Amino acid sequence: MIPYRFPSLILFITTVVTATTCLAQNQTPIAYETPPVFRASDLVSADLLVGPQHRVREAVTTDGFTNTYIIDSDFGSFYAHGNDRLPERIREIYAIAGIRQTKESDAYKKALSGAAKDTVNGAVNLVKDPIGSVKGAGKGAARFFKGASERMRVNTDGSDAAADLKKYGSARRQIAGQYGVDPYTSNEVLRAEMDSLAQATGAGGLTFSLMKVAIPGGIGTLVSGVSTSSDLNDTLIEEGPYNLRAENRRRLEQMGIGEASIEAFLNHPALNPKHQTVITDSLMQLSNAQGKAEFLRLAMAARSEEDAHFFQRNAQLMATYNKNRSSIVNIVDFLGFPAAYTKDNKLVFPALLDYGSWTETGDRISQSFLAFSSSDLAISGHEWVFTGTVSATAKQALASRGIVVIEQAFQTLGR
Repeated sequence: MIPYRFPSLILFITTVVTATTCLAQNQTPIAYETPPVFRASDLVSADLLVGPQHRVREAVTTDGFTNTYIIDSDFGSFYAHGNDRLPERIREIYAIAGIRQTKESDAYKKALSGAAKDTVNGAVNLVKDPIGSVKGAGKGAARFFKGASERMRVNTDGSDAAADLKKYGSARRQIAGQYGVDPYTSNEVLRAEMDSLAQATGAGGLTFSLMKVAIPGGIGTLVSGVSTSSDLNDTLIEEGPYNLRAENRRRLEQMGIGEASIEAFLNHPALNPKHQTVITDSLMQLSNAQGKAEFLRLAMAARSEEDAHFFQRNAQLMATYNKNRSSIVNIVDFLGFPAAYTKDNKLVFPALLDYGSWTETGDRISQSFLAFSSSDLAISGHEWVFTGTVSATAKQALASRGIVVIEQAFQTLGR
């Protein structure tokens, strides 16, 4: 059982770039590389590599962009598409372990027996997948009005059903915070476990003090929250999906984005409340930038969780670059990706990338990047900003074309 789908975004990259015209180059072509197969033990610290209930397989494949790990556990095998997803997936495994341990307790069994099961079970889909619930409510204006009506019912209805729904949603988010996992995770095994535990906590009175589990050292000796240093992560735990939606709407309106764009973004099925909130927060930090509606339009190309994560990281990279390197004044469409134009006239391509090999795809992207033109932009420099690293060959090829590469950008530029 491997519940994660391979990201469709890489196929999108290949399709778009292959369709572009390969420009003639004056320099001698540099031979393409075959993306390597890495050893997990060369990439991952020992305490992340193996733990009491998980082991990362040694072979790590890469497609020239993203490293793919497979984690075997007591609860099945899971993909982690990307270096920064690996710790998340491992935390999820130990969250499953912790929840199952809690469910063996007498306190859990007593609480579950007293829960209003029918009412709580009816609330599961809305709380675990709020975007999915809205998605099934029709299209266009009908979807908006039905979603708004449901939010009003949840927030204002004084019935026991509405109270149980609110309590259930809060319990589920608190469970996620206790174990340091995403409350909107797509991990179906974890979601089912959080749902069942939320029944006992939300309606049966089980206390959070029981929910503790030892985690290997590299992930933390005890998971106690998504991030102890991030106000944003605290907000994701404390606020319900409709409150997040309302706040994201307010902030997007403040940025001058039109109602139609906001509605499409907030109702997009692949962008969960976490993706939407992080993207909105990052765009808010680009105080001098035009084109924020363009970013939303591009992000709505996401068709999977991995696609959504790509755009989320792109927004975070832009915010980091804007704060620590140069002010971004415009966001533009580069082959379907959000790129940034800076006050010092540089075109910047920020991207979630673990390891970049020099391939035909990379070659074509770099040529198109250099050929990018706009009547509104006077471009005097080109930069690629990556979360990971590129091969020596790729770095040489890009440098020969005048493209500056910033590797491990969150560490290099500072967060």
